[in-house]
Amino acid sequence: MQNYDIINMVIQLIITAVVGVVGFFLKRTMSRQDDFATKEDVKRLSKEVDEHKQDIKNLNDKYATKQELKEIKNDISEMRRSIETMRESAVDKEDFVRNMTELKDDIKDLKAYLMNK
Repeated sequence: MQNYDIINMVIQLIITAVVGVVGFFLKRTMSRQDDFATKEDVKRLSKEVDEHKQDIKNLNDKYATKQELKEIKNDISEMRRSIETMRESAVDKEDFVRNMTELKDDIKDLKAYLMNK
């Protein structure tokens, strides 16, 4: 009986070790499987990426690039210089009214002169 008990204990120990090793590798494989994305995750993420691409295209359409912004700033600077030139060469309101009044007086004088001749 003694040999039978030893053999039985060794077999039980081997079976326990095999079950433990199989359990260990099964758990490790399941843990790794959890780390991988499922097909649903891939579809969802792909859809989100497509939405973000569309958002980026919309932003590119709505906003100016750095080069376009630089061109716009240059155009504004040119417009400011043109406005300054126009201000320098334009007639003030008071000067215009004064000249119109003088012109009106000159026309009256000319009319009076022509009527007296």
